[in-house]
Amino acid sequence: MADTNVATDHSSNSEDFNSLWGPYWIDKDKGLIIRADGNVNVAKSITTDGGATWDDSVAVTTDGIHFACWFDRDTPGDMGTIVHVVWLDYVADTFHYVDIDVNGGGVGTERTIESSLTVSVTGYQQRCAITKTVSGNLIAAMSTQAEIHCAKSEDDGATWIHGVADVYETGTEEDWLLLFPACTADDNDACGLFWDRSINEISIKMFDDSSGTSGAWTESTGDPNAIDDIFNIQMDAAVRHSDGAILLANHGYYDNAADDLTTWEIIPDSIADPTVTEKTEIFTNQTESAQAAIIINQQNNDVYVAWFSGAAGGGTWQSEVDIWYSKSDDDMANWSAPTQVNEDTADDSRMLHGGRTISASGGRIQFVWYLDDLSDSFVNLNNDIEIAAEAAPVGITRFAMNVGDSWKHISGATAVKINIDDSWKAVNDMQLNVGDAWKVVTVS
Repeated sequence: MADTNVATDHSSNSEDFNSLWGPYWIDKDKGLIIRADGNVNVAKSITTDGGATWDDSVAVTTDGIHFACWFDRDTPGDMGTIVHVVWLDYVADTFHYVDIDVNGGGVGTERTIESSLTVSVTGYQQRCAITKTVSGNLIAAMSTQAEIHCAKSEDDGATWIHGVADVYETGTEEDWLLLFPACTADDNDACGLFWDRSINEISIKMFDDSSGTSGAWTESTGDPNAIDDIFNIQMDAAVRHSDGAILLANHGYYDNAADDLTTWEIIPDSIADPTVTEKTEIFTNQTESAQAAIIINQQNNDVYVAWFSGAAGGGTWQSEVDIWYSKSDDDMANWSAPTQVNEDTADDSRMLHGGRTISASGGRIQFVWYLDDLSDSFVNLNNDIEIAAEAAPVGITRFAMNVGDSWKHISGATAVKINIDDSWKAVNDMQLNVGDAWKVVTVS
């Protein structure tokens, strides 16, 4: 089976614009990809058959120059269906937001976050990022050659609070930034992974929402050995919902014989001192390799990381590369042998994403990539992995408890209470784990 075409009219500068995001899945069939089309519009590609076919259309007509997205289900505890999109407009000199629904493709109202900017037509001279905190706040940041800004929305992007403390440091360095929800005691807090190009280091920046009216960012060291790339982002990360940890994969020295694809576990539970643990490298000293895309199956915490490489076939980065992924099922302690994603001939692929999260409702381990010489994007159905929805809990209609060596049936209107911290709590719905399956106990 050949690779499946998603869209045929990408912007020829897609990799400079960082403008390929997804697929975002709400089940194993329905997914959404966000991209920049040939007229530099914000475009959406929707599938209802697991990626076999894609319905492509313009979401917002604009002159978008740099993109960032956040899916509701990337945030722990959130089962929404909205993808939040921000971008910079190089004609109007503005920073915009819009929401797009994976379930049907509906597009919300376009909002202006910042105006009167100085946005360059050169894509890589701008940066932007967005996340949704556990509380539901949106935090968006941007940089141009002339200014940096950060803003917050507490009403799903309808209005934006300006003057939030800046997470970017200076626009002229073109630093890379990924934003995530934190897992501190304050659900309004956030975390940033900041690739500081001036010192070749990835640092962790923690946003304390309660620190004054504008909040504050506190920085600590992550990976001190990360050679920068002005054109392509060489890292990706996703939140593991079971504990709020951010799992990061990054190249230490892309497109170089000394390159390692390194993984990290970052627990953003402290503003002053988030926990950073280096995990096992996926590969070491591999030439002609670049970029990374990560997906976490939240049902079992399996982690998948994909990248471009020409090493196996003798190809070169930005000329002849294949797409590969490895899987870890033990908290990134070990990685599987690489699996090739693409079936078509190695080519000039330059932008890669995977949507980051598979939720309880299922989805697909399916990576999308941009092919520069065709200005097309592709997925592969033969080498993707279908993840079914988690089974619904099985009800228990008759339940007994052992009290004083005597089994007592609980049924009808019997009240059930559990002692928690020396306090008896009434329970209407209980679950028991039977044979590694959670069974619901309902007392009516």
